Amino acid sequence: METAYQKEQLRRFLIEKLGRPKKIDQVSDGENLIENGMIDSLGIMHLVSYIEDTFRVKVRDEEIVPDNFESLDVISTYVSRLHH
Repeated sequence: METAYQKEQLRRFLIEKLGRPKKIDQVSDGENLIENGMIDSLGIMHLVSYIEDTFRVKVRDEEIVPDNFESLDVISTYVSRLHH
């Protein structure tokens, strides 16, 4: 699956479902979403469910760590890795 498509799907989810006050479409792909308060631990759990349902992958419990969900670039790379 193409990473640009994944990033757009992830960006849309963050905007529509997590409803953070800062506009995610104005955040660079490499910007740290956790440090900026755009996603928290509960948001990561919602994101994990979304990733599993949308991209048809399984996120293992031990992989649910902030390092795997800190930016759109990191999340998209992580999802791509799950496909292999």
